[in-house]
Amino acid sequence: ADIPGAASVLCEESTSNILVVTPDSVFVYFHHLLPEMVDRTTWSIRKAHGWAVNLGATEDEVTVLATLQGGDDILDYAEALLARTGIPMLQPWISRDVQSFAETNKMENWMSGGDRRFVAVYKPEDHIPFEEYLYKFSNNCQTHQVYVATKHPIAVQDAIQALPTRRKGRYTIESKKRCVAFKFKVGLDFIINNWSVHRPNCRQRYDETVATVAELMVLARASILVGDLSTNSGRLARFIRSTPAVSTAVINGKGRPTTSRSTVVLGDESKSRHVYYLSVSAAAFYHDPAIIDVNRADQTNEGTKPPGRCLISSRGSDGIGHQLEAKLSCIATAAALAEFGVQYVHFPLASADHGLEPHELAAVEDAFALNRFGSLDPATLHVAKREPLPNVGWCQGTSWFDDIESKACRQEPKTVYLADNCWDFFYCNILPKAKYQEGIVDALQNLAIEGHSWRGDDSRLVIAVHIRQTDGRKYPISFFESVVLGLKSVEPDARIIVHSDEEIEQSTFPAGVEFMDNEESTGITDVLKDFIRADVLVASLSSLSYAAGLSRVGRPVISGIDPSRLGLMSLPGWYMVEAGSKHETDLNFYRAIVTEALAWKQKASAGKT
Repeated sequence: ADIPGAASVLCEESTSNILVVTPDSVFVYFHHLLPEMVDRTTWSIRKAHGWAVNLGATEDEVTVLATLQGGDDILDYAEALLARTGIPMLQPWISRDVQSFAETNKMENWMSGGDRRFVAVYKPEDHIPFEEYLYKFSNNCQTHQVYVATKHPIAVQDAIQALPTRRKGRYTIESKKRCVAFKFKVGLDFIINNWSVHRPNCRQRYDETVATVAELMVLARASILVGDLSTNSGRLARFIRSTPAVSTAVINGKGRPTTSRSTVVLGDESKSRHVYYLSVSAAAFYHDPAIIDVNRADQTNEGTKPPGRCLISSRGSDGIGHQLEAKLSCIATAAALAEFGVQYVHFPLASADHGLEPHELAAVEDAFALNRFGSLDPATLHVAKREPLPNVGWCQGTSWFDDIESKACRQEPKTVYLADNCWDFFYCNILPKAKYQEGIVDALQNLAIEGHSWRGDDSRLVIAVHIRQTDGRKYPISFFESVVLGLKSVEPDARIIVHSDEEIEQSTFPAGVEFMDNEESTGITDVLKDFIRADVLVASLSSLSYAAGLSRVGRPVISGIDPSRLGLMSLPGWYMVEAGSKHETDLNFYRAIVTEALAWKQKASAGKT
């Protein structure tokens, strides 16, 4: 019988039957087996015994794996057994090159795991203060040699320089243990120094892979690891560090079935479990086995007319604001590149990080009319990862869209190129004089949602304010106070509604400002409609704000300075204001915005927009 995600190959020299999987299909194959792996009926218990023996389990560990209940615990335990076997290993030449790289870059002390002074920090995000990682070491009275693996080396270097210093080039933190000190090695010099490579050749890519594997080995083997392990690299490090718990304790229901050797997890602990969870982009849809069947995708109906010549889509697993901003960027990108056969195909919104229910996600889909773009049918279309995907706003990086005019995908009309977002094209082409700026602006204006008035109240100017305070890019409250005061001074009768994700001090705002409940209790759809329908939107450095702003392009939006999205200032009606600048208190600036907003309001009342 056909097995999803695997091809059966009969060896010519024996009767052995080998299943072959690829990096693109292994997750499909895994999810095909998953129900059997976590089933504990009589027949499955017998098979679990064999599975445990193959993983090198002892007699008591075989009993544990065969009798554990609950999919997460079963897979946790199986991963710990697998990590102990040493089966996951590198090809000999790669192992040799990784060892050579580690020696050249003086990484061996961290990779040995034997010296308690050599510890590691994994910081893939930029919103948890660096000091929070260091406080996890504050109970150990010694000088810690800290290797910091991070995607934000410059920010980490700045945070280190801001720490109190001690003698002999050591740093410390505010701690009861004054004997605690740190020395740091930040990131890989190889990777940092080669970020400027625009189109790396094969050798450069291999060298970077070797460097990345060496860093993973540091995270996996360091005496102590502190980090946010919710990324693919973080989960791999935790997987390698995991060991089976004492069998008698597990059998007697005392504690978890596995332990992670000297590992402290920051952030959402649940997202650091299981190496088969992928966080973003193309692999995300593998979490739902019903979404794609690789074998079936290869058997497309030749008589079916494909929906376009060069199909792109967006799928992520982050918060609802991130997903909306990402999808809008791809929709606008496809519209701007329509002459090259580019067309957007819709992937429904995924379950968001903030815990939205299915009916809430459906309501957001309806509010943005995303279903008008049709849905991707994996029975008739291949799905391929769209790479490379540079960081947002990094327009010097290599992008999949760089040679769109001669893209090979135009010859593959049944392949959908999938990524988390299209920011590598979108934010690099709404800048002044960018090649496709006009097409993007036209596309966004065509996407704008109708209904510009505040819930039917056309008599007053309506100003919606979004204050996001739980994000690493938060702007000071004083900025929003100044903007609200400036708008209120110019238009005293304006209705001002404030949405925030946490409690804020209301007494510092002008009288009459309406403070709504937090985003969760208000309902995300109502919050978004408030932002979109308002005459003026005062936005946070937040994807939720940006998604709303992009859906009302042309009408005034005021936001702080976001270095990664400076192109937004090129959109009609979008104003970025630096906190503390003269514009923050310039009434002439606010008069111009109010005049612009009232003109839009008058057009809407006359039925012209």
